[in-house]
Amino acid sequence: MKKTISLMLLLCLTLLVAVVGYLKLDTAMRRATMYLEKDVSQEQAEDFLKQEAEQAESVQALFFRKRVFPDTDLTILEICGDARLLTQGMETLLDEDKEGCLISTALADDMFKSPHVKGQHLTLGGNVYTIRGVYSDKDKQVIRINDDKEILFEQVRVQKQGQGLASSTLREFAMRHGLSGDTLQWVEYVGIVKGLLLLALGLLAMLPWYLIKKVLPTKIKALPKVNISPKIFLVGYMGIVAFLIGSQINIPMEMIPAKWSDFTYWNGWFRGVGSSVRNILSLEKVGYEQGFLFWGIWSVIGSLGTIFATVLLRRTVKG
Repeated sequence: MKKTISLMLLLCLTLLVAVVGYLKLDTAMRRATMYLEKDVSQEQAEDFLKQEAEQAESVQALFFRKRVFPDTDLTILEICGDARLLTQGMETLLDEDKEGCLISTALADDMFKSPHVKGQHLTLGGNVYTIRGVYSDKDKQVIRINDDKEILFEQVRVQKQGQGLASSTLREFAMRHGLSGDTLQWVEYVGIVKGLLLLALGLLAMLPWYLIKKVLPTKIKALPKVNISPKIFLVGYMGIVAFLIGSQINIPMEMIPAKWSDFTYWNGWFRGVGSSVRNILSLEKVGYEQGFLFWGIWSVIGSLGTIFATVLLRRTVKG
């Protein structure tokens, strides 16, 4: 009995870790980042954003670069565009707000001993900035609108449009403006994490069948008397489980080949997945992306733990 209770507690804990990790990671698919092969000037960035604003279906984009302030551990994120694409759940800066800035909670706690510092002043390099808002980050950071015409932006981030993929939106944006470089997109990574979570949930969803079969054998034996065999009941139960899990899988049309036997497509697809995962592991993550690799790993650990606990619990109940 103690072993069963321990396994149930382990199952609940690992499932919680898997689901929370995935929910944290799920927002990653909304945006994609390109590490520019050729840096973009302030004038070019402003021109690209202006051109986008004139498009019938404009893309929300942000150009930015990261640098460490001399002789400190303070990181400056200089931007051109909507700051909300950089870090989740924070206020933005108006394009003309050259005297405002946003700071991380780590910097607020270090300098002001409080996260409630909106309206306070911060001096950087002889310039005084007014703090417009605070965002959550463990690193000491300042985000400000770039006002130096000599600065070159190293990265661009876009937000997906409609039901498409963020990577597709970025690709269209880059083609329109002649940009190229390595892309950091999370579609394949999230797909791997979600696939493992769905497998864990599928095994877990089958557990009640084995519990009922073990705990309530008399009811299972009585099923043939009403012309419903246990096998038909099991198939129906599996169908419901498959439907509920399948309803959570949303595969964009652009990821479905015209012919499943198109080996050229699959060859390119596997190469693309490999390249995407390598970029996720090797490229430096900035802003909200820093936590996604971490949450994905925890979700995978939770899913594997759920599978392990489910199998052990099933064996324990079967005796």
